[in-house]
Amino acid sequence: MRTVLAIAVLAACTAPAASQQLSNSRAHQLAALFNKYKNVVRQRAGVTKDKYANIRSEPVVRANIRDYAGTYEAQDLGFVIDIEVDAAGRILAQGHDSRPSARNFTIEHARIENALFTCRKVYANGTSEPFEGVFLSRTEQRTRNGPTRTTLGLGAQLRTPFEFGGNTYERLFYQLK
Repeated sequence: MRTVLAIAVLAACTAPAASQQLSNSRAHQLAALFNKYKNVVRQRAGVTKDKYANIRSEPVVRANIRDYAGTYEAQDLGFVIDIEVDAAGRILAQGHDSRPSARNFTIEHARIENALFTCRKVYANGTSEPFEGVFLSRTEQRTRNGPTRTTLGLGAQLRTPFEFGGNTYERLFYQLK
């Protein structure tokens, strides 16, 4: 009887830890999608061209989910998510997508756990789709020995990629305004 009780207590204590570890690993998986490293040097006719980019993204885990509130915008694309957290810890959000056409949405069933943001986008016409993103600290370095720039935001992998300006977008970085 004691072993059964001990196993039950052990299982109860490790279940929340396993859940946190799972969401934490998913947050790191999504953050890794926003990493990039490029170092190309070409020499032609005595002219050297150098392309360099080092972008590192890490999940930003905050103790209080109210600290995630703010307006997040994918610059130059017209995608916006406005996140509010009330005193009871409920997440209220809305926004709009601009591609493939302009559509407003509200957020339902929103959760933030270990920097992982999951919810359902509900559009004005009644359609909906799942949304998953991670709150990130993104550090960019565009020249080998140059300065770095760190921005905070929300990185999301899109369910349906879209094309704009000759580029195909499979993920978006919504910068905190």
